[in-house]
Amino acid sequence: VMELESTSKLKSKGETLQSESNRETPRSDGSASKLMGQLLRQIGQQCQMG
Repeated sequence: VMELESTSKLKSKGETLQSESNRETPRSDGSASKLMGQLLRQIGQQCQMG
């Protein structure tokens, strides 16, 4: 029981860390991060055009 509890806690902790890091820096895995990168690029281009 103790083992299961600790692993589930670790798992949830890892998931939250992963989601946080994904929000901060979109990685090249998954379509969501790709879309985020495209949006960021478009925003950057718009800012340059100003």
